[in-house]
Amino acid sequence: MPVGTHTSALAGAAGALGTAKKRALPAATSTFSSTSSGGYSWGERGNTVGTPAEPGAVGLHNLGNTCFMNSMLQCLSATGALTAYFKSGGWSVDLNEDNALGADGKMARAYAELVRNLWDGRYTQVAPAALKRVIGEHAPAFAGYQQQDSQELMIFLLDGLHEDLNRVRRKPYVEAVESDGRPDAVVAEDSWRRYLLRNDSVLVDRCHGLLRSHVTCPACNYESITFDAYTCLSLPLPGAREAEDGSGKRAIPLADCFEKFLEREQLGADNQWYCSSCKEHKQASINANAIEAYKKFDIWTTPDVLILHLKRFQYLPGQYLIHRQKIDDLVQFPVENLDLSDVLRRCGAPVHADAPPVYDLFAVSEHSGTLRGGHYTATARNPLSGKWYGFNDGHVFETATQQAVSPQAYVLFYARRKGALRWGGMPGGT
Repeated sequence: MPVGTHTSALAGAAGALGTAKKRALPAATSTFSSTSSGGYSWGERGNTVGTPAEPGAVGLHNLGNTCFMNSMLQCLSATGALTAYFKSGGWSVDLNEDNALGADGKMARAYAELVRNLWDGRYTQVAPAALKRVIGEHAPAFAGYQQQDSQELMIFLLDGLHEDLNRVRRKPYVEAVESDGRPDAVVAEDSWRRYLLRNDSVLVDRCHGLLRSHVTCPACNYESITFDAYTCLSLPLPGAREAEDGSGKRAIPLADCFEKFLEREQLGADNQWYCSSCKEHKQASINANAIEAYKKFDIWTTPDVLILHLKRFQYLPGQYLIHRQKIDDLVQFPVENLDLSDVLRRCGAPVHADAPPVYDLFAVSEHSGTLRGGHYTATARNPLSGKWYGFNDGHVFETATQQAVSPQAYVLFYARRKGALRWGGMPGGT
């Protein structure tokens, strides 16, 4: 597989909320008992008993620097297709406790319990302790109480849920697919068919898309075209420019981020790829006179749930150390009608008229502050009522739609506006 700039759990894991008027949600009923704290009645496993403004408008207790997890869990809870699946009990039918790549079904069970507690109207705040424990058992980086990255947590959690709910009970060996001069559409279908032989879950149905990767070998000029699944597109941030509204403010249009992601890129000395013509792994040369390899990505399909990661954190090599910095520029992204039709058409990918790649925003994971002292929050639309809420750990409040667009936006969640396309419209079967 060519070296990629996208994030995929399949190929290998806030800010200051706006100043708009906010209405605080009702607090839990004050009921003192032997397990009460601070005037709140605590239910089983530390959940705060009370009546929320509506199902889903429920806070999450901070268990100790777990705001990164709380932010992402609120975004996933607002993902209507997934929440409906867990609320209906469909997950128990698909549960795969024998998958060596899964968590023995424990991650799916813990997440299903969390969804139930967030949506059954019994609590105003919930402690996601059981889910954190399961995640920590399988990913030591998340086991303690250090601040972590919400996008990395999301990638790990979605991959874990996928494997716990994978309908494939015995995974066959599958070889990688090369183009060998065949039309892209044929290669894409062949790649997806083989992918389904090992991967078939509700996450694949609704959240996985397909990328086209093109790498040219500088030694033999062989052009390698492959197709790989993704759950999240990591978009680089180019330089900011003056906003089109004439306000004089500088921002980065989301369209510029897509253009940067799709542009042809020279492989660096730390990138390696496999040339099926030379039959060997290749490493980009650091020789200034050498002919370098190039790669390019295109988006072939987009899923019903489109997740975009804004690459705000950069790694800059220094003389002795690698320096990490954050880009705080505002990315101007649409709340409604994100149209990716032209992005798909430019590489010859199909666009389905009954379910076009047009999306509406429904959740944002946000990061505010610095790398050393940052904080994560979320802004999300309730899939039942359509109301927007701000989530700051246990604190929940109504907010305006446009408050989702801020310099703190880090991971964006979009839902297909019209129709539904299982597998992003790719044909399946054997």
